[in-house]
Order: sequence, then C-alpha cells, then structure tokens
Amino acid sequence: MSLCRPVILLCFLLLLFALPVFATEICTGSTCTSKEVGPFMVSITAACAETGNCSLQDIMQVFYNIGNYILAIIGSLVLLMYIIGGVYYLTSGGDSGKVSKGTKYITVSTFGLLIVLFAYAGVKTLESVIRQQGQIASEEYVVCGPGSFNEGNACGMNMICTEDGQCITECQQNHPSSGWAVDEMWDCFDTSAEGFSASSCQQGLCPGSDAVQCCNLKL
Repeated sequence: MSLCRPVILLCFLLLLFALPVFATEICTGSTCTSKEVGPFMVSITAACAETGNCSLQDIMQVFYNIGNYILAIIGSLVLLMYIIGGVYYLTSGGDSGKVSKGTKYITVSTFGLLIVLFAYAGVKTLESVIRQQGQIASEEYVVCGPGSFNEGNACGMNMICTEDGQCITECQQNHPSSGWAVDEMWDCFDTSAEGFSASSCQQGLCPGSDAVQCCNLKL
C-alpha cells in the first residue's frame, strides 16, 4: 500500500501537467511531437492538442506515454535497490544485521521487478491496441461532394471521389471511356460466376472479394 500511494500520486501529477496544452496551431503535422507538447502528450493528434477534440485513441496514447515514463523511474529504483542490497551483502562481514537488510532489499527489489514486468506487458498491450485503432482509422472512407470536395479521396474499398462529387470504382477511373456505346466495356464483375468469360481482367480495382475484378468485355 505504501508503494501504491506514491505511484498514484505521480500519475495524478503527470496528468495535471499534461492537460493544459490546449491552444491554437501548436502542432505542425497531423500528430504532435515531444518538442511541441512535451513527452507525456507526444503522438496525440493535432486536433486534440489545439482544440481539445480528443478521441479515445488520444487518451490511450497519453496513458501509454505516462506508463513508459513511470516504468523507467520504477525500473531505475529497482536496479538501485538491488545494488544497495548487494552492497550490504558484500560489506556484511558476518554481521547478521547487514545480511538481514541486504535480504530485505533484494526481496523488495524482486517484487518490484515483477511489478515492472507486468506493467511493461500492460503498456505493450496498450501500444498494440493504439496501433490497431490507428490502422482502422486509416481505413475510414469519406463522403464525396458537393462538387470537387474530397476529390481523389477514397470513398469505399477501391473506390474514389471524382471532381463532380461521384463515388466511382477505380476500374471506372482507369477506363473512363468504357461503356455500352463502344465495342468493349470495362467494369467490375464476379469472375467466380458460372459461365463468366472476359478477354482480360485486373485485380485490386473493384470493391468486394478477390473474385470481383475489373474485366474487359468485348461487345
């Protein structure tokens, strides 16, 4: 209990120092650097730092940064206590009192080391969750329009916004002149369908499974 109170107090103080960073145009990129917001807020989004519009991922990032900082401090203290315990052993000269003190330091250090290991596992788990959320966020799609708004951005799987606000497949984008009025047509087809036949097909240009491909049909 005596060890938990200082750790909880340290976490509270670190959070207090980390909170008052909200201002305008603090971060130059999409995420903030340590120089811009300090070590406890590094890698949060610019929107969180500048407007306070923080997502769950931003909050988890702050706890991850603080967790790493606390782990470094506790790890250093554990190492120091191991050294002190070893010094008591080496200088005991048969003195049972020094041997007892050395044993106590080594025992406490071992428990501290176990705490550090479990805490490290928790921090790494949190890091993994943050990365997974970042990957999910990177796969989010936009709504096209009005007009050229979001032109060139992904509006779906293998789909992109046009300058007139439409959401079309990359197959249609790569073959804009194709259509029923010409002697061939490029479009997305399920190549696994029974009896399907096409002169050529391209993968990765259509939404859906790998079987859905951009194919050229001779008319």
